[in-house]
Amino acid sequence: MKTRVVVLLFCCVYYVYSYVPSCTRPHEKHAFVMDCPPERSCKNRGIKFSCLADQKREQKCVCDEGYVRNESNECIEEENCDKCSEPNEEYTDCKRTCPPELCISIVAKFNCKSDEPCEAGCACKPGYYRQQNNTSCIPACQCQEMAGTPECRATIDQ
Repeated sequence: MKTRVVVLLFCCVYYVYSYVPSCTRPHEKHAFVMDCPPERSCKNRGIKFSCLADQKREQKCVCDEGYVRNESNECIEEENCDKCSEPNEEYTDCKRTCPPELCISIVAKFNCKSDEPCEAGCACKPGYYRQQNNTSCIPACQCQEMAGTPECRATIDQ
């Protein structure tokens, strides 16, 4: 009986601590948090939430103090949420130039270095590309390179 209790206790402790999310992105840390209120993001930062008092806590990756999530799930300084005024753009602390965020990147292969430096700035949201440098970000299916593809025809037919 004593052995069963010890084994059961070990299994419970192992289960609780077996899932620890890996928080490897910049300005991100591991924490025990409740689902409500949700983590602050550029979209919800002005909303006040009413939450139930008896919620369970979960292990999650959360942004450091003073940072919020953008639509790409990156933690950025809250003051940078409104820096990008073009449609389908968002601010990022680490904008890469390779591969370029151009439509050609959908079909072309680029030899990008993994240690390529990045810089802060406005980038296209996921699934959006530029036809040329300094043009607006458009949905991938509006790129000439995607014309006639099955995935884009499916979105047009809907």
